[in-house]
Amino acid sequence: MSQMPTNTPAPGAPGTDALEPEFHEPPSWPKVVGIISTAWGVLNVGCLGCGVVGMFMPVLFADQIAQQFNDGMPPAMTRGPSVALIALMVVSVLMAVFLIAAGVVLLMRRYAARMMHMVWAGVTVLLTFGSIAMQMGQQQETREWIRQNPNTKFAQQQAQFGGMGEMIGWGIGLVMGLGYPAFCFVFFGAMKKNREEYSRGLDQLV
Repeated sequence: MSQMPTNTPAPGAPGTDALEPEFHEPPSWPKVVGIISTAWGVLNVGCLGCGVVGMFMPVLFADQIAQQFNDGMPPAMTRGPSVALIALMVVSVLMAVFLIAAGVVLLMRRYAARMMHMVWAGVTVLLTFGSIAMQMGQQQETREWIRQNPNTKFAQQQAQFGGMGEMIGWGIGLVMGLGYPAFCFVFFGAMKKNREEYSRGLDQLV
């Protein structure tokens, strides 16, 4: 007996889409946010490096500063950084490196990147407020010295600039210290909690 030929639909023919597994394109946000985190960490390392150099400028150039302001300067500007400030800067540099690592882990689409970003954001906020408290104490001490020594060159120079430079410094510090941590708290803490959002579709690319 002759067998009846079977009508097997050709690939791509109408009605065959249901037989093929559904393709889920991997989300693009881990790559975007991972690059931002890595770049932000590198930027922080550079800024903190400049800050460390700036802390020791009064000590390294004490003679030149003394010649320029030969009638005196605030002690807060000449005694060099405190142990607490040095420790804060060291931890800040380590956390910047930690953010770079978190960005790389996110580029690898690992769920651990979520917790790494949350930890970095929490510690960075604490470091920012600690830095603000130290700077406020130093600035208050400097203002008091200027009030007691209004005729010195340093006091007169500060009077010319007013509080504009201080306000700009505070603005940059707040943006650098709290802007991206706030984003990480909202983005990773409230929006990207599902593990599947990090690695969806990767198994179909292998």
